[in-house]
Amino acid sequence: MEKDVDVISVCIATGIYPPELGGPAEYAKNLADIWKKRGYGVHVEVFSRFNSLPTGIRHIVYSMALLKSVWKSDFVFILDTFSAALPATVVAKLLGKKTILRTGGDFLWEGYVERTGDLTLLKDFYNTCLPNLSFKERIVFRIIKFILNTVDVVVWSTLWQKNIFMQPYELQGRKHKIIENYY
Repeated sequence: MEKDVDVISVCIATGIYPPELGGPAEYAKNLADIWKKRGYGVHVEVFSRFNSLPTGIRHIVYSMALLKSVWKSDFVFILDTFSAALPATVVAKLLGKKTILRTGGDFLWEGYVERTGDLTLLKDFYNTCLPNLSFKERIVFRIIKFILNTVDVVVWSTLWQKNIFMQPYELQGRKHKIIENYY
């Protein structure tokens, strides 16, 4: 299937999408709507539709679901740092597509706080809690580090968040943009 060379096409890889509730779901939908109105070809692939599958299997199945959309796209816009990000980053790189990752919350910090009950602030987490990570959390940390260092551009919603991530994930020298949330 040939692609119309005059139309820019994007694959939005997102963890959630309406009717699911949450900021990332609304962000993905609004972005898709805006890009469609501007004449872009838009493909949205939603990770959560595979949540009934076991961890690992759902990532493989999501990767396969991404193949067609990423193949037809000029670039991939990723809206999380782990669940959708790992498959989207790997598939995009295998197919030679550009990747833009927009960070939201912090998957690792959220999981740590949930597991331990330690209400450490995000701004302190990477300076105080990394030695206390479980084996699984250390793997997640390494995967997020791989993703953030593999995508072509990382988009932050605030300078504050960017500054928190820079040192622990060794992101110096990477291409970054700050695009605040619409309000």
